[in-house]
Amino acid sequence: MNNKDLINQYINTGMGIPKEQYDMLSESEKKTYLRKMLIRVKQDANYIKYYYDELPEDVQLVAVTQNYKAIKDIVNPSEATQIAAVTKNGYIINDILNKGITPSEAVQLAAVTKDSDAILYILRKGITPSEAVQIAAVSKKGHLIAFIIEKGITPSERVKLAAKQNMLGL
Repeated sequence: MNNKDLINQYINTGMGIPKEQYDMLSESEKKTYLRKMLIRVKQDANYIKYYYDELPEDVQLVAVTQNYKAIKDIVNPSEATQIAAVTKNGYIINDILNKGITPSEAVQLAAVTKDSDAILYILRKGITPSEAVQIAAVSKKGHLIAFIIEKGITPSERVKLAAKQNMLGL
């Protein structure tokens, strides 16, 4: 059995292959591989790492619902998928940011609502969070205002008040 036969066997059985091998496939082989892998991903989100194209949003949502860490392997996660992932673990926003994606305000808000420290990842990427995102973070942990100020952002009076109320236990 030669290498080509082995790869075709993987394609026909729905087994995942490394990206380097996928890149060597013909367009028709890629199409067959992705069709079979899509079926596999729907059954088990762990196979998402072997799907090298954009997944339909419904499959993305199923995958992150099964395992929020699956977002790491989704080529271009939709906003709904990002929200679903950060709602389970706010810190996963770091993986979204590392993909070069600037999360929408809704995604940022969902992340800091789940885990207020997620704002630190947003700030580290040079993104200025909206007032609503800042308030959501400092309302839970007032000291986070120091990190906002440290990044050269002047917090609004509402952000300052939310931080103060949290620190005073109000």
